[in-house]
Amino acid sequence: MKKIIITMLGLVLLASCKTQNSSDSSKENKKYRIRKDKDRDGIPNKEDHCPEVAGLAEFNGCPDTDSDGMPDKEDLCPIVAGPVENNGCPWPDTDGDGVIDKDDACPAVLGPHENNGCPWPDSDGDGILDKDDACPTVPGMSEYNGCPKPKMSVASEVSSSVSSRSTSAKVLAAKKSKSSKTKDKDEFPEAGKLTAGEVNDFSKWDYWQDMAVPVLSEYKEDWKLFPDRRVSVQLVNKNKKPVIGKKLNLLNDKKEIIWQAVSDNKGNAELWIAPKINEPFSSKKYFITDDKGKILSGNVTLFKKGQNVISLDAPCLEKRNLDLAFVVDATGSMGDEITYLQSELLDVLKKVEKKLANTTNVRYGSVFYRDHGDEYVTKEFDFSDKAVNMIKFIKEQKAGGGGDFPEAVVEALESSIDKLSWSKGNTTKIMFLILDAPPHHSKENIDELYTKIKLAAQKGITIIPLAASDTDKQTEYLMRTFALLTNGTYTFLTNHSGIGNNHIEPTTDSYEVEKLNDLLLRLILQRSTIPSCQTSSNNEYINKKIETELDNEENPKIKIYPNPTKGQINIQSNKPIDELYLYDFSGKILIRQEKLPKGTNKIDITSYPQSVYLMRCRYGKQWDTFKIIKN
Repeated sequence: MKKIIITMLGLVLLASCKTQNSSDSSKENKKYRIRKDKDRDGIPNKEDHCPEVAGLAEFNGCPDTDSDGMPDKEDLCPIVAGPVENNGCPWPDTDGDGVIDKDDACPAVLGPHENNGCPWPDSDGDGILDKDDACPTVPGMSEYNGCPKPKMSVASEVSSSVSSRSTSAKVLAAKKSKSSKTKDKDEFPEAGKLTAGEVNDFSKWDYWQDMAVPVLSEYKEDWKLFPDRRVSVQLVNKNKKPVIGKKLNLLNDKKEIIWQAVSDNKGNAELWIAPKINEPFSSKKYFITDDKGKILSGNVTLFKKGQNVISLDAPCLEKRNLDLAFVVDATGSMGDEITYLQSELLDVLKKVEKKLANTTNVRYGSVFYRDHGDEYVTKEFDFSDKAVNMIKFIKEQKAGGGGDFPEAVVEALESSIDKLSWSKGNTTKIMFLILDAPPHHSKENIDELYTKIKLAAQKGITIIPLAASDTDKQTEYLMRTFALLTNGTYTFLTNHSGIGNNHIEPTTDSYEVEKLNDLLLRLILQRSTIPSCQTSSNNEYINKKIETELDNEENPKIKIYPNPTKGQINIQSNKPIDELYLYDFSGKILIRQEKLPKGTNKIDITSYPQSVYLMRCRYGKQWDTFKIIKN
């Protein structure tokens, strides 16, 4: 019995030991499991990228709180579901128009889904949305579907006026001799009879491409002038207003001044590298400085690689005066038109006085010239703020003398640029050079011509030549070089008036016919009107050729927006765009792009001044033209 009891006690003790061992083993296993999977998500710590917090196996143990398929550690919005392509955040709709920002071309402005989230533009501000406007870039009336009331062209108007004259009068005008006597000096025909056109070579991407190579080579060799290497500068202040009247120097790598110019009312200045044939231009680097010698740019590029846009700490110019000069060939060959020209000039003077009376102080000067051996070579009327005195001077002049074809053009430039008392202050300076013949050809005259044109650019004098009847092609070439080198434009009389002898057609693709007095007034106001410092600029005196394109624009295939803009412009087209040009309001090219793909392309004019700009886009043979306002 005793043995049985001892045996039973032994079995109980043995069972107790096994139970204790089992409990101890379980505790040990539990500790081991915790060490292997701390967050108890079933993923061992060594494989768990988020071992402190339970997660999903597909994200290597990391959680996805908002269940958007993106782990919290990579999710910028971990508690709000959003697509992976937006880093786990929902697409915003900043303007609340129902078009999410990624699909919204104007994410900060309310607009319909049909226009990609942008408001329907009204480019011309006539109250008719572009989508309903048959002429979206030209202000019009609702009864004409947003187009202006139809109007006849100037050329048709003039032709109609001419056709109303008697046949005998037209024959008499056509046969009139160059040496015939002019009317009495106090008798002038009615203004608005002469017709004219403009060729602005700054509107061309490649200069002189419209002239035949042999002819062009001959003119270059004869006159030794060939402006081709252009440095275009755009000055703007921190408020995006143009810096006007700033004197600039272009220096070579030896720090020698090679060209000087003055910024115009758009803040633009044109500098030239070796425009004279055989002039050295081996410099590897160029600099732009101000008149104090301060370097404004040490990274100067030729225009074909873009404008040199320079931002300056400069105030906005509130007012700028105008010096206006007329330099007129008064030799006998001008006898067929000089009284008409005098009438037009007098009309322009009166209109300038009226237009600028409250904003600009105007001074008037003039030089009439003939040739050596005549009654006089040059006759000057120095600048005066009394328009009546200038009118009296012009009325006293008449045509006479001359004889050979060339005239005293060099002497006329010397008198007008050197002897007239051009203002030394910040003033618009415009000189119209009216002639029908070239200078006398000699090495001395060629050198003097270059010196005077270079001096005109330095003084900020813009030369605008006006070619009268019987002007030849070499004179046209020479006058167009004068215009380029002084930031001007070339103008010419046309046959549309029926007045005077034959007028050669300019060598260009096309031009618009205007009444001469309207053309001269437009060019004066275009260059002398300065933008407001308080409001956005809207210069209305835009390039006539592009203005006509705008007037005739009916159904553009290309859409641009926003307009007005602060700088960014979207160009939407369902076809590739072969060429895109951006111009200032005078017609000068600022930007060129080519071979743009179909869809939406962008250009940025943020760095340019607040102003009116013009855009032309070509696809195939079709051009679309737009007016853009930059605020």
